[in-house]
Formats: sequence, structure tokens, C-alpha cells
Amino acid sequence: MDVHASRENLIQLLSILFDNAVKYASEGGYIDVSLKKSGRELVLQVKNTCEKLPEVEPEKLFERFYRGDAARTQKSGGYGIGLSAARAIALAHGGTLGASYEKDNVICFTLRLKET
Repeated sequence: MDVHASRENLIQLLSILFDNAVKYASEGGYIDVSLKKSGRELVLQVKNTCEKLPEVEPEKLFERFYRGDAARTQKSGGYGIGLSAARAIALAHGGTLGASYEKDNVICFTLRLKET
């Protein structure tokens, strides 16, 4: 399967998703990464456990400068632009990046890129 995309941009997007998972995974929790082909799309999912899911709709997480729990974001650093930048990269390459909350305090980010 071929995906037409900038190598540097995809590395940046993946770095943002993986860094986010490491920063916010709960102690003793897990990070799960899966990559599969679904029809003519490449689907990457990054899931991690959280101590507590954000109290906002998942879509809010992509707003520029949005930061969840102030205590945790101060501890882990960042400016609240990572997920916004990751989504912009996905869109620039004809893809999508979304988030969803799952049971047991798990957050899932799903990247979809179309085959070229």
C-alpha cells in the first residue's frame, strides 16, 4: 500500500501522537499502537489509559492551545498545539485524525490516510 505524504511531516505527526500517549498514560497503564489496511485506507490507532478522561468532547482536544488538567500539563510540559498540528498534517495529506473515549479510561486517536 502506498500513501503519498511528506516523510518529515508524517514523522512529526507520529511523534506528536506517541509523545502524547507517553505523557498522559496512567501509571501502570498501557499504550497500544495498531496499524492496518481498511479498504483503500491506512488506519493507525494509538490508545492509552488515562487516570481520568478529559471532561470535554474529544473534538475539543484538537483546538489550538487547549490543555486539559492544568496540574498534569504543567508537569509534562507542552503548549497545547501538538494535537492541533497533528490534525493539520493529517488534513494536508488528505487524511483525518480523530479522537474517541473508550471504557476504562482509555483514549484513542485514529489517523486515516487514503491509498494513492
